[in-house]
Amino acid sequence: MRDALAFHFWTYLVPLGAFVVGPAFGLLAALEQRARGRSAALGLALGCGASWMGGIVGSMAGALTFGDFPYACPSPWLEPLFFVPCPVAGALAWRAFARGPRVSSRRGRPRVWVAIAAAVLSPVLVLSVWDGRRWPARRHLPEGAVVLEEEALLDDFLGDFSYRLRARMDRAQLEAWMRALDVAPTDDPNRWGTTFADGGSHWAGARWEDGVATFESGSL
Repeated sequence: MRDALAFHFWTYLVPLGAFVVGPAFGLLAALEQRARGRSAALGLALGCGASWMGGIVGSMAGALTFGDFPYACPSPWLEPLFFVPCPVAGALAWRAFARGPRVSSRRGRPRVWVAIAAAVLSPVLVLSVWDGRRWPARRHLPEGAVVLEEEALLDDFLGDFSYRLRARMDRAQLEAWMRALDVAPTDDPNRWGTTFADGGSHWAGARWEDGVATFESGSL
């Protein structure tokens, strides 16, 4: 099982390439095609496709280099190197479509809007991915609670996991936290516990002692 909380640039680069970089170069290629009286749909398809193929090639190169990429990569700072083929391939496709005489006299402005849209969407996408990858217990943590410890292990193949979070909070915050996570109280007033069956059974429980709540969950 791997450390599911370890930071990896690749986690954010993959959706960035798929939903921002690829479509951006596809639109740029489509604009070049349209300006020359050629098929904009072909430019869009090949511009996107070139970027996506570049991303696939980069991912394969990472897997050949480190095996279990990106998790076996010795440093997350090496991961962006394997993303480079994605924008490079898209840029090459875009420039390939920019050859030939222009039919339209419109210049520059559409490309500027594509660049602005990509610049705006990139941080929005990264932030949404970051929030979506946080564990539910962390996302629903009450405001004012202080995290003391968090650890998570995940088996990507089997889907097994274990998670533990310790945070300082008062009892009211803990009760609200458990309600948000649908974890039921037990006969012990300082303990909560529930077993879930939502496609893959797992359990969740918590205990409260001396102002510190300890939440744990895992596969059955």
